[in-house]
Amino acid sequence: MTKALEWQQINDYCIRSGKYRVTKFGLSGETWFATYAGDERLGMWRKASKAREVAQQHSNNESV
Repeated sequence: MTKALEWQQINDYCIRSGKYRVTKFGLSGETWFATYAGDERLGMWRKASKAREVAQQHSNNESV
């Protein structure tokens, strides 16, 4: 069974869970969310929920 990541808000633009973080930023007038595992960027999404989901999936795959 996989353990759900527990997110902590660092500031208005960043949440973190262990080595994972999701950052919020503006690009061309639109809000985006980037997911990182340590220094590795996993991707960018328009929805924060998708960014968190990708971090959870990456974490699940590493624990296999």
